[in-house]
Amino acid sequence: MTYQPPGGPPPPQPPWQPQPAGAPYPASAYGTQGYGYASATPVQSVKGLSTTVVVLLTLTGLAAVWAAIALFHRASVVSDFTGFGGVSLQDIEDADSQVTGAVAVFQLGLLATGILWIIWQFRFAKNAAALRGNYGLAPGWAIGGWFVPLGNLVLPQLQLFQAAKASDPDLPPGQAAASGNAPATVPAWWIAYDLAGVLFAIGQITRPNKNDFDFDLDKFSRADRVSAFACLVYIVAAIIAIVMVRTLSDRQMRAAASAAPYQEPYQQAAAPPQSWQQPTAPQPPQTWAPPPPNQTWQPPPPDQPWQPPPTPPPPQ
Repeated sequence: MTYQPPGGPPPPQPPWQPQPAGAPYPASAYGTQGYGYASATPVQSVKGLSTTVVVLLTLTGLAAVWAAIALFHRASVVSDFTGFGGVSLQDIEDADSQVTGAVAVFQLGLLATGILWIIWQFRFAKNAAALRGNYGLAPGWAIGGWFVPLGNLVLPQLQLFQAAKASDPDLPPGQAAASGNAPATVPAWWIAYDLAGVLFAIGQITRPNKNDFDFDLDKFSRADRVSAFACLVYIVAAIIAIVMVRTLSDRQMRAAASAAPYQEPYQQAAAPPQSWQQPTAPQPPQTWAPPPPNQTWQPPPPDQPWQPPPTPPPPQ
């Protein structure tokens, strides 16, 4: 007969069942609070960069004024030469030298401004991503978009427009970045800058080469006027850009000061598929063996009386 503990034997345990492959872990293991992580890119100040860009835009705009005056002057000199207005070849060479110097300074200003502009726009785009997350074209298009032929008339401007909407300080948290508002200076600068670039390119393409046999002075004069008008549009674009850069930078800093960085939701990684293991056979219950019966107590043996040591024999 086996021993049964008080209360009866424990209930049998159900056999182990393997979980299906890819089954998620129980939600209780993660608690009741959600998890998230902040964007690794903090919002960086664009104030210093925007100030530098504004200074370069101002200098480039002044160079555009010089280039426009020089181009209009050369066009006038060439027209007077064809109309026998008392213009000498030396006058044309002087006007040509002035155009060469003015256009070179203007193009150098465009290059320097473009480098700082790309740096400013990329940081502005990264800040917008830190504030709102994904808002359209990635910040990399603030750099790469300027090097795409013909695409540089759309891609970097569109990227800046989307980043400006994402940097709206009045956009409530949690709203989509596309719901934000961009200043009107952004599309105005977009139109003026593209128009100036297209007109300047047309003037360069249509201007005949002075070394050609069929050199046409009238076409040369018209091309100079188109290029000069393009410089005037560049001046307008520079003025709009100065206002736009200052406005966008201030708006983004206000948005960063009043809003916490964008928190991307935590995505639980899918559990790897578990290989099924054959469960071990349950061990049979062990029977309880009663302890051996108590043996009767046996008293210890009585103490033996002390025996004195034997007396040594007398000496002989």
